[in-house]
Amino acid sequence: MSGKLPHNLKVPVKSDMGLLQIIWGVWISSVSDMNPDSMQQICDQRYESIINHIHGIVSNNVTKSKSNVYKPTLAEVWEWLVAVTKDHTDHKSTKNAKEIRIYFETGNCCESQDMKACINPTFLNPKTGRWALDSSVSPFETYFNLKQLPHHDFENDFLNSCKRGLYNQVKNFQKWLSNATLSLNIGDPLELCYCKTWTELFNIVDCSKLPDHVGLANILNAARLALVDDPHAVLLTHSSPWRDNTTGVRYDSAKEFIEESLCSSVQMIPTLYGLMLINHVHLGNPLPLRTSWRPSVRLQWTHSPSFKNMHIKSGGAIGDFFETIQAKYLCNFESEKPKICESSFTLLAYCYLVSSFIARVELVETHREGLEHPPLPPSLQLAWNTLLAWMKGSRVLHMKINLLLTNKEDGPLRLVLATQNDATVQYIDYFGLSCDGCDIAVSFMLLENHNLDLETTALYLTSGIAQTTISSSCFLADASSTLFHFPPPFRPKDNSTAFLTCLEFEDFYHVDLPGIAQDDIILSTDREPPSEAGHCVTLLAGAICQELIFPWPFKVVDVHTSCDNDDKRVRLILPKSMNEPHPFEWKDRRKWDISLLSPWNPESLLKDLNFHLSAQFDCCELKRQMLNEAESDAISPITCLKGVREIIRTLFQSTMLDGNLLYVIRSKNDPKLKNLWFIRVHLPILVSPSGAPILLLTANDHRLAQKLVDCGKLEQTTATEDFKRIFVEGVSSSEVCPIFVKSEEEESVLRYLLRVNATKIFTNVWPIKQIPVGETSPWLCTFVSPSYADQTGTDAEMEELVAATNKVSIQTQEGKNILFQERSLASSGCSRCKQIKENLKRCSRCRSVKYCSVDCQRSDWPSHKASCL
Repeated sequence: MSGKLPHNLKVPVKSDMGLLQIIWGVWISSVSDMNPDSMQQICDQRYESIINHIHGIVSNNVTKSKSNVYKPTLAEVWEWLVAVTKDHTDHKSTKNAKEIRIYFETGNCCESQDMKACINPTFLNPKTGRWALDSSVSPFETYFNLKQLPHHDFENDFLNSCKRGLYNQVKNFQKWLSNATLSLNIGDPLELCYCKTWTELFNIVDCSKLPDHVGLANILNAARLALVDDPHAVLLTHSSPWRDNTTGVRYDSAKEFIEESLCSSVQMIPTLYGLMLINHVHLGNPLPLRTSWRPSVRLQWTHSPSFKNMHIKSGGAIGDFFETIQAKYLCNFESEKPKICESSFTLLAYCYLVSSFIARVELVETHREGLEHPPLPPSLQLAWNTLLAWMKGSRVLHMKINLLLTNKEDGPLRLVLATQNDATVQYIDYFGLSCDGCDIAVSFMLLENHNLDLETTALYLTSGIAQTTISSSCFLADASSTLFHFPPPFRPKDNSTAFLTCLEFEDFYHVDLPGIAQDDIILSTDREPPSEAGHCVTLLAGAICQELIFPWPFKVVDVHTSCDNDDKRVRLILPKSMNEPHPFEWKDRRKWDISLLSPWNPESLLKDLNFHLSAQFDCCELKRQMLNEAESDAISPITCLKGVREIIRTLFQSTMLDGNLLYVIRSKNDPKLKNLWFIRVHLPILVSPSGAPILLLTANDHRLAQKLVDCGKLEQTTATEDFKRIFVEGVSSSEVCPIFVKSEEEESVLRYLLRVNATKIFTNVWPIKQIPVGETSPWLCTFVSPSYADQTGTDAEMEELVAATNKVSIQTQEGKNILFQERSLASSGCSRCKQIKENLKRCSRCRSVKYCSVDCQRSDWPSHKASCL
């Protein structure tokens, strides 16, 4: 209250300090024992917030009033709480039930009943004095993590366990805070980013709560300005909620949400927005679901490299993006039923996107002019010319006028400038607005040479799709006018001496090399093994030496030059690296220490695993699969990921039910059953830091091993000896279980998953010592974990599915002996002569086939050679 702050807390805007003092003053007064009326008001507001938040969930079997909005009773609230906490709480315990019910009735986290609700002061609105509370903010939802607490702590004392979870989080936060500086800002977050009121850039920018009403494109464009350019700096956002979405738009995955929101494929985002998505959304979600459906998905972004030493053409995928943005805005402007999620694509948003892009990328001059003059209807031309003049540093006017609110209508607002003489209308959808009762103060930018008649041009506000007039009208002559001094947030990039031009497509970069002979070109990249991708290529050709940098990494092995037979022009082709971890993940990523991970609780292993493994799939699809219904054979990214999820489920279930530890991944459609991967599983199953089950694997990329041997980078004897030592030694059962992939695309996704997971862990305490790693090794220390679906089904659907899966697992366990006998009988025959004999000998190289004699082995070698290591 004195205005003195900790040394590591900054309040850049002076007016925010006054608001902060108001917040703390009201909070101290509210929680004081001398102010019981204020505390009762808080409790009433808290109750109102809770029942409004869960309205429609708790009970659908009650009679609702026709005249008033129905609000659930405390009894109904309690029934809902029992349902959502049933996996965490022993409801047979009277003490647990009493503690939970007291908390949600009073907000009291203390055992003493004398203390009323515990209120977070950040929920106070300093202007209204009301508390903006959310029923999801409670120790049971926010702070309680079962994986962090010993089992006996919460078995009989639920509240103290919650307190301990909160205590651990606070201690960890304080430890992190000792080396961090916080900046407090109250107000619009995008305005904060564009105004640049801070003195230092931030390592963490959290915009998790904004994507639905602000728009993901606007968030990325603005928040990028506040994020420090460091590999560990991160921008946090969330996807849109999947169900009960206020936008009325349903997305089936985080990838779909991102690409629809940004009008771009994932691999084009670094070029268009200057940020790279850290999440590998092509592989599903690595975080386990708290419930059977996920409200939203956490997304993480970091700065991407910028183009260097090239002029960029606006054709290809870049041109497609801006055409889509233009069409989306025009469609939203003229459509009778525009999507609310597209309302964030305003003319100002398009202007910011273009300006940000031009500030980062050296566009060919003629292409730049095309972006700065989009096809717009005449009614938007004045607004666009005003924005363009401001962005280029020209003088624009700051207009202010007072209007009277005459009507209320939901929907987007527009400021209308209507000229009476020629009946022309101009729309402006970027303006400042403040209300005091029915009095509205409107401020907006206007081109200095606007050519409007001040005496006959009327101003008024409209709202909604039908553009209903909601305010009184005034003439432009009644508005006050000053010069607008706020600087534009983006400045055009200075011209360079680059003589190369680049055209970017969805899957590759295309660089023109004028005046350079193809035979004179020498290329080198910044690739650092074991990464297979790079961002930088150095071009040497005679006296020319150019370092070229690209936003999305390219696949190094496929970089090549080509020469057009017609115009003899040489081009550099760089295919994008699609199914490969980003280069920075191999060296700059924070990794898990597997020696610190806890083993999965063996008492509930099977039941818990079935839930996690089932959460990879849509309930309806998985149910059809269990009923053996026919599926489409079409190959797509979705079906490939589904196939990989089935492989993950097979690895977990086969290891736990059948005791298999050795696996070979083979092609289902290859007549020779060509070996692709050899995998050795290491038990026990562990718990990841995010609470998911993980299975450690030592994997051998068989095709890579063969390539290394063929090109002389790996000795055949060394490869064979390593294979015997790593894959076979120490395994009690030498049976190799085959798992099949349906296509090369599916195997590519599996390889992608294994390599991404390899970047997440330290291997210094690996179960097998001396694993050869590096550029000349086919071995990988990695793991598999459920690749969770962004949507699965309702709670009831998930419970029914898990129950059915558990039943199948029990039946499988009961029939294990029969299956084992059948397998033993089938595997007791010679692979060549098929006779069933005792004491068969395995192939010493791959261990996957058996022979009764050396003669049979030699006779079978021509056919077995292709699938043997």
